[in-house]
Amino acid sequence: MTSYNKIITGNKIIRHETIAQMIEGLIKKRNQSLLGITILEPDGRLGKVLREETRKRKMVLKTIDPTIKEAEYIINPLQGQFDDVTNRILNTFKYLYKKRYMTLTESEYEYLENIVGLVRSVKGNNTTFSEILELVRDKAVLEAEVNKQKDDLKSNKHIRYFKTKLKEKTYEESIKGIEIMLTDLIQDHMYKRYYNQKAGIDTIKSLVIGDLININTVSHKERVKGDVFGYLLLQTIKDSIKERKLREKVVPHYLIIEEAERYISYEELRELKELAKKENIHIVTGIEDSQFLMEQKTS
Repeated sequence: MTSYNKIITGNKIIRHETIAQMIEGLIKKRNQSLLGITILEPDGRLGKVLREETRKRKMVLKTIDPTIKEAEYIINPLQGQFDDVTNRILNTFKYLYKKRYMTLTESEYEYLENIVGLVRSVKGNNTTFSEILELVRDKAVLEAEVNKQKDDLKSNKHIRYFKTKLKEKTYEESIKGIEIMLTDLIQDHMYKRYYNQKAGIDTIKSLVIGDLININTVSHKERVKGDVFGYLLLQTIKDSIKERKLREKVVPHYLIIEEAERYISYEELRELKELAKKENIHIVTGIEDSQFLMEQKTS
C-alpha cells in the first residue's frame, strides 16, 4: 500500500462529514486488514464518530481527553530518544511564545536550553515539565542541583553555564517571564496530569501494531493551551514515526489532524508528510485557515 496525503478544506460542517465518512470506511476496512488510526482534533467531534464505530465492532479505542477526569488512558509527551525529546521541549517553548505573539530573546532561549539540558542530564528519559519548572521557580533548588554535579564541571556545559548565571544580580528578574509562562501552561487543571506524566500510551508501539487513538486537545476558553498541548503531542508522534521504521513488522497507519493549522506550521507539516511517505503513514488534514491554504498553494 502506498502512502498518501489528503487535505480536506471547506467549512467545518462539510469537512467534518467528509472525514467522518472516511473514518467509517477505515473502520470497516480494519475488519479485513489491520490498520491503525490516530485522530488529533480540538473538539472531540471526530472522536465521537470513531467511538461509535469501534463500539459497534468491539474494538479497543484509546482516548486522550483532558475533560475526562478519570481517563483510562494517558500519554507521556516526553517519551522517545534523548535528543528528540530535548528538542521537543525547546520547540514547545518556542511554539508557546509564538502563540502568545511573543518572541524568545536569545538569552531566554540560552537559559531554557541549559535548564532543559541540566534536567535531562540528571533525569534522563524520566524528565517531566514539572521538574523543569521546579528548577526555574526555585533558585535554591537549582543551586543545590548544580553543586551536586560540581564534579562534572569540565564535561557538563550546563553546569558551567549555571555556575556563572546564578551569580548574576539580575538572575531572578531575567527569568521571571519564563517562569510565568511555564507555570500558566503546565499548572492548568485540565492539562496538568499530562505534563507530569512518566508513563502511558507508547506512541511508537501504537504506530507499529495498529492502535486506534483519539486525542481531543479541547478548545476551551483559552485555546492557546489546547493548541500547544496538541503541538507537543504531534511532535511526539512525529518522532515516533522516525523510530517506527526501526521495527521489522509494521501496519499502515492513518493520522487525521483536524484544524491542522492550530498545531503545526506549514513548513513542519511539509516535513511530516515527507517523513510519512517513507513509512506507510497516511496523513489526512482538515484545514480552514485561508492563509495556511495559500502557503500550501504557493509552495
